[in-house]
Amino acid sequence: MNNEEFTKSLEFVLRWEGGWSSDQKQSTQSRMRGITQTEYDEYRLSQNKPKQTVKLISQDDLNDIYFNKHWILGKCQDLSFPLSMVHFDCVVNDNISSANILLQNSKYNFLEYINLRKLMYWGKFESSEIDEHSFRANVARCNDLQLICTNRE
Repeated sequence: MNNEEFTKSLEFVLRWEGGWSSDQKQSTQSRMRGITQTEYDEYRLSQNKPKQTVKLISQDDLNDIYFNKHWILGKCQDLSFPLSMVHFDCVVNDNISSANILLQNSKYNFLEYINLRKLMYWGKFESSEIDEHSFRANVARCNDLQLICTNRE
């Protein structure tokens, strides 16, 4: 595994995952930089650390969670760059199962993967699984990812 690939991929993800969010009206979980309170509680328990609010997550804990729970479980280390970044972002933003289906259907082509992902979001929007704001945000995220992957040095 190339640590530089993970670092670049995580930088991209964190640009889109934002900071602190807690929307009690929608009864969504509190999250910090994409990590939910439940996910953080499970992580701290596995590390024999006491629970604390995800709002206080350290950079080391954040890196460890994203590396082990998303990069390694998504087998991103087995893919070449930039496909590894595209897959990692999908694992984070969606789930491993959806990401693996898109990876296979794209025949391991990162541009096709991104296009299939946009189509997936369109399908979710049409079926009312996601609202227009989420649809537009997900497509913008894919467009940003495509720009980075095609303009890399």
